[in-house]
Amino acid sequence: MIHPRVRRNLGGFLALGAMLVLLGALLVGGIRERWAARTAFPDERGRIRVEGLSAPVTIFRDEQGIPHAEARGREDAFFALGFVQGQDRLGQMYWLARLARGRTAEVIRASGLPADRLARALDLGGGAEADLGRLSAAARAALEAYAKGVNAAIAELQSGR
Repeated sequence: MIHPRVRRNLGGFLALGAMLVLLGALLVGGIRERWAARTAFPDERGRIRVEGLSAPVTIFRDEQGIPHAEARGREDAFFALGFVQGQDRLGQMYWLARLARGRTAEVIRASGLPADRLARALDLGGGAEADLGRLSAAARAALEAYAKGVNAAIAELQSGR
């Protein structure tokens, strides 16, 4: 038998219990989200040795995880930029390259067809290739160094280090 006073407050006890369970779930979910977001960033400890630099480059991340690079030369700076963008944005870069070439339907099926048709009609890939041929030697060297940095980030990722 339930005491009359307890019976009167049963709804309040249930509401309090439900709020505590909800608060606990939100807290655990928030911690899990924060951990998942933080582990999406590259490891910031130690040194990574990569091929393609003419001199050592220092990359550090501030409190918000934003990378900063110190390099002695222009090409090493662009390499470092490519490397950190490859670490942080590889999935986005991969998707945008597919989008520009009109090849998203290969991944997302029929829902990608309208964007693919538009990209192919505009010949975004062909335009980029044509623009590449018109670049100055310095601009082309900067882009090549950047691409080498992205490729170094991919190699680092594939190595499992």
